[in-house]
Amino acid sequence: MRLLNTWRVRRYSDVLGVARRLTQPHGLTLPERAAALARLREGAQGLTDEQLRALDPPQLAQLLGACAMARPAPVDVFLRSAKLMGQPELLCALDARSFASLSYAFATAGVRARVLLDRLAAQLCAPSPAREAGAEEKLYVKAAELPLAPRRSLAHVARCVDLSELDACRLARLGWAYAQLAQHTPALFEAVARAAEARLNTFGAAELSMLCFALGSSGYAAWPVSASVLARAAEIVGAPGALTLWPPSLLCALACGFARACEPTDRARVLRAVSRRLTPLAQADRDVLRARELASLLWAFAVSAEGAQPNAHELMRALTHEVSARGSGAFGAIEVQQVQHALGVLRLEAPELRLAPPARLQRAAERLRERTRRCAPPSAATRPLSVELRLLGIEHTREYQVPGTPFVVDIALPHARLALELRGFHAHLQRRAADECKLRLLARHGWRVEVVGTHHCALLRRAGRLHELAQLIRDGAVDELGSAARELAMQPCAPRGVRQ
Repeated sequence: MRLLNTWRVRRYSDVLGVARRLTQPHGLTLPERAAALARLREGAQGLTDEQLRALDPPQLAQLLGACAMARPAPVDVFLRSAKLMGQPELLCALDARSFASLSYAFATAGVRARVLLDRLAAQLCAPSPAREAGAEEKLYVKAAELPLAPRRSLAHVARCVDLSELDACRLARLGWAYAQLAQHTPALFEAVARAAEARLNTFGAAELSMLCFALGSSGYAAWPVSASVLARAAEIVGAPGALTLWPPSLLCALACGFARACEPTDRARVLRAVSRRLTPLAQADRDVLRARELASLLWAFAVSAEGAQPNAHELMRALTHEVSARGSGAFGAIEVQQVQHALGVLRLEAPELRLAPPARLQRAAERLRERTRRCAPPSAATRPLSVELRLLGIEHTREYQVPGTPFVVDIALPHARLALELRGFHAHLQRRAADECKLRLLARHGWRVEVVGTHHCALLRRAGRLHELAQLIRDGAVDELGSAARELAMQPCAPRGVRQ
């Protein structure tokens, strides 16, 4: 037993030493790094819960940061660490640097520890006076009649984490981590924006691109503080020659951040600057771009309508040519869908480009679409309204592929060329530009699109009054259908199961 304990201690010390070497500033040669990562992955999986519990937050953050560099990352170590870090005594001992390092490690490894990240974000400093005064409703995005969901309140803890003590690199990594994992924590993104607002000029290229990706992809880009930071960032990167030394990977993160939920003016300014930097796209830049970045860049320009501008035509042709040169085998499922959607949008927005996806990629996208249609049932949010429409004898189709377009609508009445889109709160805030593109192109094809909030549909369903909304559709009274759904939901509700 003594020999076993001695071996465990040596192995424990060896793992911590390897993690320290990997996370220190001085670099290792490629063979040394590969050997260290293999040794770390093997040793970290043998650590017990007691050994992980003995680490303080900075040591655990260093260990997980090194484990995140391994491919594949030891997911079991992250899951056990997330369970241990959720304990109140460890949360209260967390400082801002460990907070940022832990979040970045989980995001780099791709481990969605939602409960832990929620608890970490709940330790931020107290909310601003505007939010405590009940003015938080004004901070939400109200574009495209999106329904508003109540925001969760912060948990009150004895000790708060102050993000103002973080440097630009850690602050940008913290925001990037939560955006990368699609973590619904509005208080964190507001705190990151406030901490970055006063010292935005100190951010380098990597930090600025990560910050813009975080705030743009979070879904809260229209909040006053986030909008101010993104507007200033657009001025910085939109200046002539500002992006000259930026590598393509950072340009891709910058474009994706601004293409999701930012204001159209800032979005256009940044994407035009990116287009000037990447046009003409040199062969060296094409080789550096990974398949994921190539697909994301093409998608960002397509859905934001900047890809249809004459100054971006050369870039769109170059990106499409690079997609064809690499073939469908270089792209994953998400990238195939992104490329297929982007080229479908560009065919409608800029037919003079005559862009077409490669045959193999198109067949791969069709197989994925068919597999998704066969394996994944239609959205549960559309079912109650679909039932009411069916009871009224209204012919319709759920998740209908509009002919001639790459768009799928939630509920379609093809004979009336009417599409109903049921939208939730946070998911669609992250797809503002894509939703605007969808509405614009469907209207151009003669379709009428009405947006209805899933929150109001749920209220009407619980009150047994969803048939009133279906009756409006049957009677053709679909003007401002989203507003009508809100008004119906605000009226006094009957008891559950009883229709008025």
